[in-house]
Amino acid sequence: MKTSHHCKLLLLSSIVSSSAFAAGFQINPTASSVARAMGGNGIIGEDIGDMFFNPASLSLFSGEEVFQAGGTYLSVENQFVDQGSFNTINLGGGPVSLPLLGTNRASDDSGVPIGLFYTRAAPWNEEVQLGLSITSPWGLSTTYDPDWLGRYHTISSELMVVDINLAASWKVSDSLLLGAGISGQIADATLEQAIPDVASNSDLLARIEGDDNALGFNAGLIWSPTAELKLGLSYRSKVSHDLEGDRTISAQGMEINKVGALAPLTVPESLHLSMHYSPAGQRWSVAAGIRQTNWSRFEELRVNYADGSSPTVSPQLWEDSYTSGLSFDYRLSSNSKVIGSIGYDESPVPSARLRSAQVPEFDRRVLGFGYEMENPLDLCDGCKFYFGYHRVFAKERDIANTNELNAAFSSTLNGYYEKSTVDVFSGHFSITF
Repeated sequence: MKTSHHCKLLLLSSIVSSSAFAAGFQINPTASSVARAMGGNGIIGEDIGDMFFNPASLSLFSGEEVFQAGGTYLSVENQFVDQGSFNTINLGGGPVSLPLLGTNRASDDSGVPIGLFYTRAAPWNEEVQLGLSITSPWGLSTTYDPDWLGRYHTISSELMVVDINLAASWKVSDSLLLGAGISGQIADATLEQAIPDVASNSDLLARIEGDDNALGFNAGLIWSPTAELKLGLSYRSKVSHDLEGDRTISAQGMEINKVGALAPLTVPESLHLSMHYSPAGQRWSVAAGIRQTNWSRFEELRVNYADGSSPTVSPQLWEDSYTSGLSFDYRLSSNSKVIGSIGYDESPVPSARLRSAQVPEFDRRVLGFGYEMENPLDLCDGCKFYFGYHRVFAKERDIANTNELNAAFSSTLNGYYEKSTVDVFSGHFSITF
């Protein structure tokens, strides 16, 4: 049984991170970006992971080599409240609407870990620095109960995008730094959903798996008009994937159909502007940042089938969105400081009609906290520990999404997701040789 929802299966399995870190399916891939809510990331020079946001930041660090590793852990649950969801069946005698039966429990992403790794090699020379990062800046996972009301929209979604970025920075002068990098991405996606078998009055299970490798680039600059002020501008390119894999349909664990599938996934480009002000002789500093992400590329989602059947298309009509943050530092001692932040992250989904169960998108209001300590517990000279935390606050958001699985069957999910909070914990350990 073929379904028009298949055009969503690969791409939207990546969008589940919408309820976790940032708009769409972005993830903040450093402990400092979690703590700062994007307020000044890529420009401060406290974290070698700033190279992800602005490769020019490599020239802000002293020492020969830097190694940094850590991870992020999140806890989030979305609770759905039904307001008259229904199925529509048309077997030739006209459409008939029936109540949609199932549980109200919604997605649970609790306990999802994400790793990160950064290193800066020994300086190429006095002006040029090299760096390598391995992160997962896109994707996450969402799991619903198999018998929930929206099972004909999704049951589970997963995507992992591993980004391997080789970057270099050039110190043009004491006031101007330039940087650039090349990213190789490995994308792997899986989604499961129920499909009704009208003849047997039971559900089948459709599973899509796909993967791809692709390249992108990034560039940035940091300008210091004074010794106390730094301004940064950076750009990350889009990365276009063609996720190739299979669609498998099974009944009670037995495979009954398998066909090759190909779906496009475009990781959109972004432009990031940041500022850091650190007055001489003071314990405090302030930083700010704003990022535009070109989500308007998502006009539709499409999947093509290897058996030559017609491709299926689902309109998305996403809009460009902005993420902004403001962070404050206060140095407690010569080797420790605390960070506080506020942020706002705009959803790219323009309406309840376009909001899907895979993407219970919302505008995010963020409060963040961080703590940095050099040489913790006298472990070693050059060691540093960084802890970041933020809480995301989500308002109620309506959903009125119809999924047409075929000419005879469609499922409409009407309701709203309750107010919720998301807790994100992140930390890393770094050492400078």
